[in-house]
Parts: sequence; C-alpha cells; structure tokens
Amino acid sequence: MKHQSNRRNVLSASLAFLAGLAPASRALAQDNGSDWESYLAATRQEALELIRGNRDDVAGYLHWISSRLAARTDVPSAPLQPVGWADPAILFGTHPPAAPFVLIEFRLAPGAYLPPHNHPNASVSTLLLEGEATIDNYELDPDSDPPGLRGEARLRHTVTQMLRPGDCNFVQPVRNNLHAFRAGPHGARGIDITTQHGPSGAFGYLKLLEPRSVGATLRAEWVNPAQERLAP
Repeated sequence: MKHQSNRRNVLSASLAFLAGLAPASRALAQDNGSDWESYLAATRQEALELIRGNRDDVAGYLHWISSRLAARTDVPSAPLQPVGWADPAILFGTHPPAAPFVLIEFRLAPGAYLPPHNHPNASVSTLLLEGEATIDNYELDPDSDPPGLRGEARLRHTVTQMLRPGDCNFVQPVRNNLHAFRAGPHGARGIDITTQHGPSGAFGYLKLLEPRSVGATLRAEWVNPAQERLAP
C-alpha cells in the first residue's frame, strides 16, 4: 500500500506540473514548423526556467521534455563512435552540448548489452526511435562502495521495461538512478536526454552477481568492461 501511495503522489505531482506548463507548451507547439536549431534553442530556454522553478519535480520535467522531443520528426543524427569494448557493437554520438541538457544518440547492434551504470545527480530520459530494447532500472544501496574499478555494491532492481519506437524510460537522481540496455533482434536506435541537477560524481559500470528479479536486492561489483566481458 505504501508503494502504491508513493506512486500516486509522484503521478499527482507530475500531472500538476504538466498542467502548469499548458500555456507555454501550447505556445511552443506552434513552432513545429521551425527548423531544428530554433526549436532546440526555445526548448532549452524553457527547460532552464522549468528546472529553476520546479526543482523537486524531476518526473514532471522528464515527461515534458520527452513529449517535446517525441513530437519532432526531424531529430538529426550525431556523428557516431563505437565503444571499444562492446561486442555486439554499441555506438554513441553527442549533439553539441548546451545547458541545461545534452542529447546523446545511441545505436545498439542486435543483441548488444550496455551494463548497469550510474548517472550521478542527473536525470536521463531515454527515447527509443527505432528497433526494440529492454531497459532495467536499479537503485544503488547507499552503503555500497563508490564507483571505481573494483568495489562491492548492492542494487534494488526496480523496473524492467520493453521499449519500442516512441517509448521512454526515465532515470532520476534519487529514483531508478541506474539503467542497463539489452537490444532486441533488430537492434535499437534512440536518444538520451541527460540533465545535470547537481554536482557530477563518479561514474561506473556494474557486474551483476545474481540473476535479475524486479523487487529484489542484488549483489554486484564495480568493474571495467574493457577488461572483463559482461553478459546480459
């Protein structure tokens, strides 16, 4: 019951946040005929204002920014570079950064696996554009060792979500704050919208030492995926 109450509270707060955005969002919706750069500049400006005025409602912000991007059909591709240790292949490309967020394009070959990793003090909205991918979200136990080449951690497995084109998955600074990707049989292409909400901390990848199970707390360890092949 407590979990359901928390979900209702988060949903209510997000709906209130979105209701307050209606006038501005309608105004911005009128620029759908604008070019990409003009659209992005306007979106970034409003995003800055939203973050300043609604610091506690990260979920509402993520829903808003995801719906704004999903409505566009002209999202340009970024120059992509392969991740050296990934097999099957994973490619990333970063659009020119500008506050308050960064757009990172990813392409996953069929069956590619991106291990669990953290985004310290950041939110991430993952919008799938093509293909299919499964995302697992986790929350890090505060008694875990900090990210590093080696160290022990405990993760609560909170979500498993299958994404298809147009679907989104959210990482928040204190909720579902790690994620892992598994590409479907046709691969996947998408965009991560990453927003820093506080000082950046140490980043790291994790190896699960127990099978995934939503709701379970799992043993894990921080690893360097360039030195150890990690299986889904």
